[in-house]
This record gives sequence, structure tokens and C-alpha cells, in this order.
Amino acid sequence: MIAVCAACRAMDPAAGSAGMRFLKLPADAAVIGMGDTSAARHGKSMDFLSNPASLGFQNDMAAAVTYFRLAGIDTGINHCAAAFTMPLGILGSIGVGTVLPLYGTSESLELADDGSIVTTGSTFDFDAMLTASYGISIADILSAGGAVKMAVESIGGVTMTGLSFDIGVMASLFSNALIIGASAKNLGPSVFTENGAAMPFISRLGVRWRIFDIGDNAITVAADITKSLDGEFGCNTGMEYSLAHFIYLRAGYQYQETGIMSAGAGIHIAKNIDIDVGGIFLSAAFNRLGVTVQYRFAESSIATAPPPPAEVTAAAASNTFPAADNAVPPAAPAAETNAVTMIDTPPSAPTNTPAAPETASSMNTNAMDTPSTNMLRAIEAWSLEKIITEAREAIRLNDSRYARALITEGLTRSPGNSELIRLLKIMLDQRRESNEKQ
Repeated sequence: MIAVCAACRAMDPAAGSAGMRFLKLPADAAVIGMGDTSAARHGKSMDFLSNPASLGFQNDMAAAVTYFRLAGIDTGINHCAAAFTMPLGILGSIGVGTVLPLYGTSESLELADDGSIVTTGSTFDFDAMLTASYGISIADILSAGGAVKMAVESIGGVTMTGLSFDIGVMASLFSNALIIGASAKNLGPSVFTENGAAMPFISRLGVRWRIFDIGDNAITVAADITKSLDGEFGCNTGMEYSLAHFIYLRAGYQYQETGIMSAGAGIHIAKNIDIDVGGIFLSAAFNRLGVTVQYRFAESSIATAPPPPAEVTAAAASNTFPAADNAVPPAAPAAETNAVTMIDTPPSAPTNTPAAPETASSMNTNAMDTPSTNMLRAIEAWSLEKIITEAREAIRLNDSRYARALITEGLTRSPGNSELIRLLKIMLDQRRESNEKQ
């Protein structure tokens, strides 16, 4: 039991006197790799465990599992977690999750009548937490969310239970390049024990900034300021390098009474699978290493937005779009077609056409500019979140050709996606207004 307590304190240097300290620990290997910078993070199903406001920007139904191993402890500590998120269209998104640290067996101790401590046998030590969360976005820029959590801690034959709440807000600015978030976790009454113990409250204010994004490469930096129950402040920083939106390299540093280095990596596979690894390097005796695997599902069966106009429904169902004004008719369809071949492309496009710019912010807004083959391949490699972000920017710039390419790929990957259908309707309205002016 002593080893278990030492391990918990080592994982959380600013633990203070609160109980159930495991509630303060991150549950995602990607977050671990970036120095536990999680206040302004969204896009993955584990994110709501750090800030429930992330659910407001969650566009995918997804599930994730995490396994951490705290190395260097004789008892062998295993830390498991799981999360599931489901968007509800204009009604927001919901998430459910669990965290389950398993500490192994230890001696069960009791206080004898004479004041001595006696061993009464062995017990299996563990913590457990179940949570249900909800978040909703406002105008695609702001998001707010909340969560309710039930936790149990059983160590050395002593069991504690507690009920707590999380709240959070988040803002996504400049086409998701800058994200600002704040959260307050583990709000609630004392842990339900004979003597009582405070819940491990922690508040966060964080920022996440994509400082470099050219082509398929991006660099993102993040920082969180934390404040724990005992008033101690901490600072977490992290950096992530994305190569072709396929491989991710991460590093971080936490300072809370002592400095903690962290590092991690990730890979994006087959459009809907993410694998992340991360570790905290505390000392030669305490190293926390883990892996998170996420799978994204199609969203067609859960979109609950009001039925769009008939022309939008027909276009979304078939992944086809109205031809651009004065566009050259496309060539006859091949035997097999996909989202790329459905875009209006002149039948004899030159093979040496230079590649189109990689982001909407640098795209020429002439609707006759046909995305190059390199651009279309790049879009196929992007995550659904990035496709939606780029589609918003393309529509803002009135670049219908680029927007159609993005929305086509997005609907092929996630049929019935409420956000993509909304963007499609905006694009069609822009085209209608343009035709009326002419």
C-alpha cells in the first residue's frame, strides 16, 4: 500500500492533501506526450475527459482505449481508460468514459484496540471512475460542456466514493488555428468517508496555436496554467510536429514543484484509426508509459439536424454537386468512380498543371481553378476534422471548386455528416445568389 501511495504522488507532484488523486491524471497518450496540455484540445474522443467543452467541436462518432504502465514499481500499476463520443447534430455531442487504475494486491491493515497496527490479510487495490459528458458549440466558434463523475477508491481495505462535476468552455478561432480553453475539474462535495477528504480540484486555462501549416506539415504549440486545491500553480507546455497529417511527433514539459519531461508520437492510419504513444519520465524509479488507440465510425445513423432542402439531400446522398458556372462538362464516368472523379474536371487537363496551394487561405478564389491531383491526394490523407475546417475557409473565400472537393471527400468518408451538409447548403446558397446577381 505504501508503494501505491508513493506512485500516486509521483505521478502527481502537486497532489496536496486531496483524495482520489487519480482523477487529476491525463488519460490520453497524446496529451501525455505534449506535457499534459489539454485545456484547449479537441478532435479526439478522449479529449472530453480533460475538458468537456471539446464535445462541442466533436464531429465524429468515435471510441478510444488507453493503457498506461507505471514502470519501476514492484506492485506493478496498470492504468486503463476508455471513452466513446457521439455527435447529435445541432443538439451537440455526448460522451461516456471510464478510468480504471489497478494497483495489484497489498496488505490489509487495521488498528488494534491497543493502538498497534495489525495485518488482517491481503486486498486488491484499485480506483475507478465513470463519467457522462455533454457539450455544444455556438456558431462554430464557442463551445461549452459539462460532466458528472462517480469515483471509487479502494486501497488497503479502505474504500471511498465520491461524486464530482467538470465544466469547461472553449473557443476555436482563425479556422481552428488558435484554440483557447478553460476548465474546472472535480467540483463537488468531499469524498464520502468517515473523516472526509477534499476532491482533487484542478482548474486549467490553456491555449493551442498552430504556428506553422504549409502543405501537409504543421507545427502546433500548447500551454496550460493549472491551479490545484491547495493553491499551487503549475505550467504545462508542449509541441507537436505533424508530417503529412500521418505521423506526429510530440514533446512536453510540466512544472509543478518539480519539472517533468514527456515525449510521444502518433500515426494516422486508414483515415479512421489513430494510434498514439506517450510517456512521462519522472525518475529512474518512476516512468509512466502508455498507448491510446482511437477508431472513428461513420456518422450517418446519428445525425439529427433538421432535414435540409431537397437539392441538398440529393447532392449529399449521391456525392454530386451542381456544375460551376461556365465549367467544361466532365468526361464520361469510368467503370469505378469515387469522390475525386465526381468533381468537375475538364476531359483533357494538362499533365503538367502545377499543384494547387495546400490550404484554403492561400487558394485562388476563381471557381474555375480545378484542384490538382496532388491536392486531391492530400485531401484524402487529411482527417475529417481538417477537411471540415478547410471547407469552412474555402466557403468563406467563396471558392466553390475547392469547397466541393473537400465536401465530396468528407461525405464519402462520413455520409450524412450534419456539419458537411450544413456547409454544402451554404455553398449552394452562395451559388444561387451569384447566379441571381448575374
